[in-house]
Amino acid sequence: MKAECSREILKNILITLDRVTGKNLSLPSLSFIYIRTNKNKLLLRATNLDIGVEVSIPAKILHEGCVLIPGQLLISVLYNSLYEIVTLEEFNGNITLSTPTYTSVIKCISSDDYPNLPKTSKENEFVFESKNFISGIQSVVFSSAVSDIKPEIASVYIYTLESELYFVSTDGFRLAEKKYNHSHSTDSLKIIIPFKNAIEIGRILENAEEQVSIYTSPSLLLLESGGYIITSRLIDGVYPDYPQLIPSSFSTTIKAPQKDIHNTLKSAHIFCDKTNQIQLTIHSEGAVFEVHSQNSEKGEYSEKISSLIDGEDVEMNVNVRYLSEVFPILKRSTTMIGCNGKGKPLLIKDDGDNSFLYLVMPMNR
Repeated sequence: MKAECSREILKNILITLDRVTGKNLSLPSLSFIYIRTNKNKLLLRATNLDIGVEVSIPAKILHEGCVLIPGQLLISVLYNSLYEIVTLEEFNGNITLSTPTYTSVIKCISSDDYPNLPKTSKENEFVFESKNFISGIQSVVFSSAVSDIKPEIASVYIYTLESELYFVSTDGFRLAEKKYNHSHSTDSLKIIIPFKNAIEIGRILENAEEQVSIYTSPSLLLLESGGYIITSRLIDGVYPDYPQLIPSSFSTTIKAPQKDIHNTLKSAHIFCDKTNQIQLTIHSEGAVFEVHSQNSEKGEYSEKISSLIDGEDVEMNVNVRYLSEVFPILKRSTTMIGCNGKGKPLLIKDDGDNSFLYLVMPMNR
């Protein structure tokens, strides 16, 4: 194999692919990146058997061939190159990276046992705007469970209902839901993606401007967008019937500046103990929304936030980390918080926007 290509394009693609390489003692080739000539392009592929990525980049092909390269090592060499065009040449099982002034020889391994990406039928295609699909994943994945004890919630649940596309994640203590309008009027898409794979899909397609095409089978997801082909294992299970948990009305509502709430929570977190517990006190008379935290070793913290409050007085304990992690997702200057008394979940969303909601369960202590 011998090819010439752009150093910057190759480096950026390798950085993306290197994140999905895997370590497998019985299949050591998974820790390498597969490169093969394909007419006037270089095809690059990486997989850990749970998620796989394939993409092609423009290249001048001088000799056909394929090779498995250690991605991190090649990335390091490319970072230090000053030339726009680099030459890759395979010789005696190694790859030579050369420019007009230097040559690097990188040891490689045989590509004979490297797996192809799994395939699925393309009979049923779902097409969505890439920016909405990726934003949906990134808006909710932070609230998924990270343990595989319950794999169905260590995930992002994506489904269509009537003319809306939904993204959902929960760890049992909190829940995030994001929805978008879309052009399809079908309710047949229901997939549960492992949260680690969902994070990688979001990273890979973050800057994609084209639409994303989705094909599914009971155990496999295939996405195509921006020149990328991505496959992911799907979780075989039933997602919790979460809509019944979402309140349709509230006995108490609070509207306050988003930045004020976020900054107060960050300050209160400093004085929390290992449980991350803070106390919220809401008094409609006087419009008092107070956040209090204390730690026997550090001290305590209290702050009152200027708010518009309607409804009953409430006092409850919540996990400050769960509460504060949603604020980078919120887009508007004013945040609405709704609740139905002690022991009931808090609902947080942008004021005047129903496309995103976040539920947090209170702490019993």
